[in-house]
Amino acid sequence: MVEKGKYDTNLASVPRGHQRKYNSKTVVLYPNAEQFKSFSGCVAALERRKAHLMSGIAKIVPPAGWHPRPKKRTNYNDIDNLEIRTPVREQVTKVGKHIYLKINHEVDEPETVSKFAECAKKPEYRNPVPEASVQETVQKYWEVFGQGTEAIYGADVEGSIYEDGVEDCNVGNLRTILDLLNEQKVRIPGVNTCYLYFGMWKTTFPWHAEDVDLYSINYLHFGAPKFWYAISSEYADRFERLANQMFPEQARECSAFMRHKNYQIHPDLLREHNIPFETMIQYPGEVIVTFPRGYHMGFNMGYNCAESTNFALDRWIDYGKNATVCKCAKGGVQIDMTPFMEKYRPQEVEPWRNYWYTCSTKPVIAPSNVQGESKLQTRQIRPVQQWMKGYDQKQFDVEKLWSDYSVDLENEAKFNEYRARCSPHCAICQYFWPDPLQTEKHEVPKSSPRAITDLIYNKGINPQGMSCYLYEELELFSDDLQRTLLQCISCKVVVHSSCYPCKIPEDQTIKRDQWKCMRCCEPNRAIREAAACHLCKLRGGALIRAKKGRDDGLFVHIVCALANRRTWFDDPIKKSLAITLPQRKQNSDCHDCPLREDYLNATPEYFHESLFECDLCGKLGEGLVMCVKCDEERPSLYHATCARAAGLTLQRRDWPTLTTLVCEHDMNAFSQNSQELFGDLNVDDDVIAWIDDGKKVLKGVVVGTSSTRCCAVEFMDCSSSSDVSPADIVACACKNTCSQLNTGEHIFGARVFVIWEDGMRYAAYFHGVADVKRYKIKIGPRTYEMSRDELYGPHDYIPQKVIDDYYRLNKEKEEQSVPPYKKQRTM
Repeated sequence: MVEKGKYDTNLASVPRGHQRKYNSKTVVLYPNAEQFKSFSGCVAALERRKAHLMSGIAKIVPPAGWHPRPKKRTNYNDIDNLEIRTPVREQVTKVGKHIYLKINHEVDEPETVSKFAECAKKPEYRNPVPEASVQETVQKYWEVFGQGTEAIYGADVEGSIYEDGVEDCNVGNLRTILDLLNEQKVRIPGVNTCYLYFGMWKTTFPWHAEDVDLYSINYLHFGAPKFWYAISSEYADRFERLANQMFPEQARECSAFMRHKNYQIHPDLLREHNIPFETMIQYPGEVIVTFPRGYHMGFNMGYNCAESTNFALDRWIDYGKNATVCKCAKGGVQIDMTPFMEKYRPQEVEPWRNYWYTCSTKPVIAPSNVQGESKLQTRQIRPVQQWMKGYDQKQFDVEKLWSDYSVDLENEAKFNEYRARCSPHCAICQYFWPDPLQTEKHEVPKSSPRAITDLIYNKGINPQGMSCYLYEELELFSDDLQRTLLQCISCKVVVHSSCYPCKIPEDQTIKRDQWKCMRCCEPNRAIREAAACHLCKLRGGALIRAKKGRDDGLFVHIVCALANRRTWFDDPIKKSLAITLPQRKQNSDCHDCPLREDYLNATPEYFHESLFECDLCGKLGEGLVMCVKCDEERPSLYHATCARAAGLTLQRRDWPTLTTLVCEHDMNAFSQNSQELFGDLNVDDDVIAWIDDGKKVLKGVVVGTSSTRCCAVEFMDCSSSSDVSPADIVACACKNTCSQLNTGEHIFGARVFVIWEDGMRYAAYFHGVADVKRYKIKIGPRTYEMSRDELYGPHDYIPQKVIDDYYRLNKEKEEQSVPPYKKQRTM
């Protein structure tokens, strides 16, 4: 019998087992002695059982006979004089319903372990109900949290109390890939060194994920149990959005503010917002493992001592390379991921380095002033009021649309009403409609033309190479293509009945003042009001239910689902659920992906398995829309919603590209810089001419120049032409806005039809007009008129393929001096 208020350190006397609360799914592993020799193997076994998906933590119960102190075992007298240098007094303040702020105040003088133990057993500090059940103890903790005597925590005491020679599950020597830090002679206290934690009743570690999203291990040496709460990484995004909404000022000051370990959220608030969590009680002699981006919190049920550190398995690398780090708190942890990428992701290191270490030259982004060989150069993003030039910001508060602000339904409705007045009025079609074509009306009409077809929702089927994603000419410019518009009576969003899951037959007459969108039909008020797109983190617009991994409590903009290559519609006709394929790092067990490999791989795989910064809002995101004209090594990347807010327009292409856009830099590239890439040629210059796409490669000489007005277009198959005559554009969507067709002055991004050399009409997007210099090239007895990009001049770099083709086609092997490298051109 243990005396009331005291805790025996004899492991055998501590009750085993776990009284689970809330039907916990936290996995417990019982390895045998052989299995326990490999700690990494134990964690891998947990992940094979999907422990990381069920909870943010798991428990390992060591085999009988194992002990971290095989000689001293239960005798911990040797640490009585160990100094706790900076014990902290925990001040807890309730700042709202179910939310708390915890501030640590350093105690004036250091304490020894023995004095701390004496303090912990005093009546004002000890557990008032030591004989209570686990459930009763947890209930008591929340009843007195923030009340009574402030608890003292002996946290972050550097060192280990394992005995020398212990190899199995040695917190100080776990033998994982994080040991690469030791090879790099990098020492980060508490990350690749051990910390001891001396707790007492009510001492708390608030909600947080580990620094740089690492794994962690916590071994409880002796004393009272710890009680843990945990959220799986499957629900981490939704939890972070909730935390941002509860602590909006802190979220704006630091994107990783939850790493400060100052902010506490009651489990009842998680239930209210339908965020699943699990629990676990940890007894002495047991190990708790936390997983990458697995949020966890907990408290000590009395005086105890635990030892902890971080570790890593291969799966962590994909978390670490994109982890959001705190740069404001003292001791914020950052890890240079370059050595890990070079050793464990050699095939990805170059694109990763090019993106994160090389600042963009695009004018949207201001140059970074961050320096340092091992620090990523983060790009400085313009204030939102500057780049959201596509919206009239007097109509609503731009910043409050982001989900890291408190809910403001009135502001959201103002945004939706403002957008609803702009043609084509549908909150989905507007993303595919260029700004100059969007006219504003005082009232929303009953119908308007659609800018997209139903086929674009069906991502998993190859439409046999046909240009099925653009209406035929007669439909494109016909007033018969009108579709019914509906406006939600709650949030005021407007959609076409055929673009959104309205649950109303197209031919059925309804009263427009009775319809509600899917988001506003959500019965749970907390979920309904806090709804935001899980891909772009913005509120407002046309939202539907979404699922990613095991998290089926999400919402997504339909346009974001269309633009994300890893997202598909469960039923492309009903459009009521969008499913996103989890990234590789999640090691998820959900979803049989119906998307074809050639669709998924239409853009580089690396961009689907990593997070990148939106070049406008600067927030990390997956599945960002890539500019169709940018270099793949460092493209402009945007959230679909951010791009539209900045005045950029989404464009459609044939399968498998489907949805793309042109960045701000490339929008004006043809009109303003059509001659800058290669430089001018002069009369009498010797050239090599690339004729008929390389069917002929011939020597010639420049004999004259002329200027021709040319249009640039991009066809639905992603091919392009920059020498289209204005007269060859026979129809355009901007016919009521642009000048006469034969001038070529169309709206950028407007859909057009082009007569090609074969006499056929081809759908395309207009990408600019310019006066282009043409060169008269004399080749033998004939004279050709050619554009600059078909010619290699005396100061151009000539690719080896061009040289080889020249000799092969002309059957000559004469030696030729090749001009020095100047500029590489893309054929």
